[in-house]
Amino acid sequence: MKRQLLIENPSAYLRFDGDVLEEPEFLRLLAARTGCGLLLDVNNVFVSAANLGFDAKAYLGAFPFEAVKEIHLAGHTTKKVQGETILIDDHGSRVSTSVLSLYADTLGRAREAATLIEWDSEIPAFNVLLEERDRAAAAAVAALTPKPAPGLAALQAEIARALLSGAPNPTLAITGHFSVHRNNVRESLTTALRTAYAGVEQLVGEAFFRQSAQQFIAGHPPRMASLAGYGEEFPEFLSDLSSCDGLPYLTDVARPGMAGEPRVIAYAVACPVRRRPKTRAPEGAGAAGLYGAAGSFLSRLGLSYGCDLVVCARRRHRRRAEAR
Repeated sequence: MKRQLLIENPSAYLRFDGDVLEEPEFLRLLAARTGCGLLLDVNNVFVSAANLGFDAKAYLGAFPFEAVKEIHLAGHTTKKVQGETILIDDHGSRVSTSVLSLYADTLGRAREAATLIEWDSEIPAFNVLLEERDRAAAAAVAALTPKPAPGLAALQAEIARALLSGAPNPTLAITGHFSVHRNNVRESLTTALRTAYAGVEQLVGEAFFRQSAQQFIAGHPPRMASLAGYGEEFPEFLSDLSSCDGLPYLTDVARPGMAGEPRVIAYAVACPVRRRPKTRAPEGAGAAGLYGAAGSFLSRLGLSYGCDLVVCARRRHRRRAEAR
């Protein structure tokens, strides 16, 4: 006949013990050695995957689309056989949504292939057939229509969020060199905050400070190339943290009027706090114990306005208590 034959992938209900090749590889070798083309029945892929327990998308990922000349769609039914649920390729119902989704996945790799919907049992009214044609056509148009590229501003914002946040990002793959760059960015910003608020770190400890800094960084990207002024909003950020409610003096230490004064920062760095039992607030001691710890710390720093700071902290704590 001097015509190219198309070989179709079958719907499967049993797996053969003697299989030595996966079906896509067998069909690829068959087409290469004989010159035949392939007819890809997407419904058969879905039915076989359900019955034999393999991944339909992985099957299509290995399929030799370069040989595909035609695509078939069809409906299937569900049967109970000896207590097991199996799918039957019966060509007697509408194409399922799952099969249409697989069909859309194939079209980018088989653009020239014609599509045929098979319905040769329980044949419905003609308008139902037309509806099925329109569903398949709509799926094809949606799959083949180029997706608009994201705007530059949106892409830059997405990259910034991926760099600053430690949470997994579903849009960008945080792997390889990008992951290294993200870690460098977050560490650089943390170091900038530690330098600017060294006194705060001495008060709360490295672990607590780092955790608070990471939360701050995720929502406060730097606005300038230089990090010299980064973190101006950090005191306000600390005042809103629920984990800092028991440290009402902390935001005062962090404010530029106090923590920003060179003498405070210098003493905080040069004289690490060695907390003694008598300065640590015991369980249930409440605000009084915390203020005692603050006053002892400030006196060790040699600050002349330590009492004013503690009084300010007490007033703030009282205002918060009244507000609640």
